[in-house]
Amino acid sequence: MVQRKAYPVPADQSVEARKSRFYENGGCPVHGGVMGQTDGWYEDDPWGNYTIVGCDRNSCTFAAKAFSLKGPWEALPQHAHLLADQ
Repeated sequence: MVQRKAYPVPADQSVEARKSRFYENGGCPVHGGVMGQTDGWYEDDPWGNYTIVGCDRNSCTFAAKAFSLKGPWEALPQHAHLLADQ
């Protein structure tokens, strides 16, 4: 059986820290790591073309729209609560 590496989770899981990890560099708001492309490109958004990127660390399911390699990024609706002010 292949064991997957367990990735560390940053201690600061405040909304501000999650937003920083996500909006500043497109990283997973929970884990902070770069997210990889998980789908093709779409053309039906007012901001232009986008693809879906996601985190695969520790079975994380966070996913977002990425409009370019340098952003902007938009969390998919089912994950937006991770970035919402409480």
